[in-house]
Amino acid sequence: MWEPRRKFWTAIDDRKWIDEAWVVLNDKGAQYAKSLAKEHDDKAFMSHGLLNFHEREKCFFIMKVGNLTIVEGTHNFKVRIFKNEATNAPILRNRGYSKNEISSVPNGSKGEAFTHDVSGKWMTKTETFMRNNR
Repeated sequence: MWEPRRKFWTAIDDRKWIDEAWVVLNDKGAQYAKSLAKEHDDKAFMSHGLLNFHEREKCFFIMKVGNLTIVEGTHNFKVRIFKNEATNAPILRNRGYSKNEISSVPNGSKGEAFTHDVSGKWMTKTETFMRNNR
């Protein structure tokens, strides 16, 4: 599931739309990052947020794109796009995230959430929303 998302977000980054990004890892991802930090003697691998709840599969990527906060997750997680006025958007660079904080959906007209469909329509919808609201 990650490959089409990686290509999409890499293309968005190549356009210089992403102003900031922050990775939020589950326990397994955090352990892997720790082993990479040790293996490469690079503490940068330890610069990430953690989930304050048990999640076996999902990790998350929080981005700032202009006036938007975007949360992308692995597996069956809708991409969530929060406008600045949304009060329930997760904050970048926190060390810990609750389930409600990382999984919240923009309320009303303060954002959008798109399901990752096989046909890739989520990419067009996401890119259009970012272009019109960033």
